[in-house]
Amino acid sequence: MSAKETQNTSQNGQGSGMSSRQLLLLLCGIGLVAMAIGSFIYRMEHPSLVVENQQHSAPPTSMEKGPSMEMIQAMMKKLDENPDDVQIMYVLGEQFRRMKAFDRAKGLYVRALKVEPDNLQVLRMLGLTEFNLQEYQASAQTFGRVIQLDPKDFTTFFNLGILNKHFLDKPDKALEYFQKVIDLPDVPKETLAEAKSELESLGN
Repeated sequence: MSAKETQNTSQNGQGSGMSSRQLLLLLCGIGLVAMAIGSFIYRMEHPSLVVENQQHSAPPTSMEKGPSMEMIQAMMKKLDENPDDVQIMYVLGEQFRRMKAFDRAKGLYVRALKVEPDNLQVLRMLGLTEFNLQEYQASAQTFGRVIQLDPKDFTTFFNLGILNKHFLDKPDKALEYFQKVIDLPDVPKETLAEAKSELESLGN
């Protein structure tokens, strides 16, 4: 957010008691843990992690529920006032995604990409959201765009391997993506082990 936008939103927020910047920072703070593991979010959606998926089907705790609807509504109001603010769209999309309101999250990500088509942060979350919506081909296409922009994104290569192996029935493509994970530098040991395991199950 620019200095000018910060000044304007600060003035607009004086009547409501909390500025757009304060709301945005609060929402970002709530989502910090999720964002910290965002680069490994495929673990939550990996088909072999049955126990973890079952845990996510349980009723959410107060921490998992995230921000109140009042806060979300306030952010949506700020977005109405600043319709091209990609950061607000991204944060709102992430909150809706955590609430499993995947359609609403997708709509915000698509809208953000109309403003910034090459925003990697938004593209990654759109791909994951399309996966949640079982739009597997669309998810693969979105992730394909990510690796075009960031050819060293090992997490996205891994996600593409999972998609092609388990959901698109394209084992040859899956093998290519898992091999790419192994070949890339600075990949965490755990991720390397998972990629090698997937390759072994493909008979390679």
